[in-house]
Amino acid sequence: MKVLHIITNLGQGGAEAVLYRLIEATHQKINHRVVSLQGAGVYGPRLRRIGVNVETLDMPRNKLKFSGLWRLRKIIRDCSPDIVHTRLYHADLVGGVTALLSGAPPVIWTIHSSDLGTLHKSWKTRFVRRICAILSHWIPSAIVADAKNTKKVNVSLGYSSKNFIVINNGIDLSTFHPDHRARQNLRNELNIQEDQILLGFVARWDPLKDHSNFLQALSIVKRSNHKFVCVLVGSDITPQNTSLMQLVNENNLNEHVILLGPQNDIPAIMNALDLHILSSFSESLPLSIMEAMASGTPCVVTDVGDTALIT
Repeated sequence: MKVLHIITNLGQGGAEAVLYRLIEATHQKINHRVVSLQGAGVYGPRLRRIGVNVETLDMPRNKLKFSGLWRLRKIIRDCSPDIVHTRLYHADLVGGVTALLSGAPPVIWTIHSSDLGTLHKSWKTRFVRRICAILSHWIPSAIVADAKNTKKVNVSLGYSSKNFIVINNGIDLSTFHPDHRARQNLRNELNIQEDQILLGFVARWDPLKDHSNFLQALSIVKRSNHKFVCVLVGSDITPQNTSLMQLVNENNLNEHVILLGPQNDIPAIMNALDLHILSSFSESLPLSIMEAMASGTPCVVTDVGDTALIT
């Protein structure tokens, strides 16, 4: 079977991680090919290392280029896939319409978002989602949601309810499990003292993750004189991110926060933490919470998406 996956980008995010794990587990039996509307990100090189053909259209974020669309149409025709599997709103729209115009086989959409929050996403994304809701009655043969709340929210926005299938996110318990050695090694590397509490937040820089709220909460903890260090992990979580650094400075947390950026060894990080925190405005079924809990690390989360069902 030949499956052509079309995704918005291949950066370090939950949807991208799920795609990688799906392909990693099945690539010896299924001929996978991946197209990113943007760049190769973190997962593009990883997919290539296991022999998967990855192509990038290098279109700017939230912008379409005719050359990119024309190339995608050519890829679909040359690939002649048995299934076109798109993931995330922009890829659902672009990939779905292009596949339809290319005479492609059944299209499957996958949605990883529930309530985007109109104040925290651009009008372009809201417009794309509205168009997807209208086209959901004609283009996809099936729509896969990763959480019950994801289905509920998107159906309320006009998506076709009859085509929805809920397949919950999952994690590999052979990868995420309590590991005392990994915990101690990373804490030593970060110079965490025995009497310090290590907090963590694993999430990309995105308004939906609400790092502002998270850092304000840390400033309150600081005033209580608890000895703690907090690591932030994810795409754009670096000192070069001026907006993030401004939040850190405003809350006087320079001595308490370590910005690690994107990391490969997430199991070690989850084991090293004493507490994992998620402050998101919106989630579907967050992988980071399942990964932390599987590693034996307790979590404090906002009540969004299906987080209450897994915590």
